[in-house]
Amino acid sequence: MFGIGFLEFIVLALIALVVLGPEEMVKALANMGRWLGKLKRAKHDVVSTLSRSIYKHKE
Repeated sequence: MFGIGFLEFIVLALIALVVLGPEEMVKALANMGRWLGKLKRAKHDVVSTLSRSIYKHKE
């Protein structure tokens, strides 16, 4: 997804675990999940709006 391999992902996860600690790591991951969900919904809204605008313009 971001051009990193499995090993790099594991290293980043371990560093985050050491820096944040287990409790804060869980909170950070939950927060990241919420933000990714919001971003996905926003992208869907933009694509839908543009598609409707293009469709109306073609008529």
